[in-house]
Amino acid sequence: MSEPLLIWEIGAGFNTPGVVRYPLERLAAQHADARFVRINREYPEVPDSLADRAVGIAGVIRAGRVPGNSRDCGASLRAGRGFRGRAHGTGAG
Repeated sequence: MSEPLLIWEIGAGFNTPGVVRYPLERLAAQHADARFVRINREYPEVPDSLADRAVGIAGVIRAGRVPGNSRDCGASLRAGRGFRGRAHGTGAG
């Protein structure tokens, strides 16, 4: 039994879609157990062929700080224009 695959694509647009965007879409299509998450402020759409196991989020990644903590907590997601596509759970939980 293979491990489930989660593909995160963050900010890949259409300047050079053959470098990141299209290869990751193909990778998700080739693995039936893969889930695909695309975070992109301008181009969050996911292919119709992956819609049952992919979600596109029109959002912005921003560095932030945890209240009361001086350390940078990394990137946090601030939703922009909502969701495109549908999320599909793995049933785990």
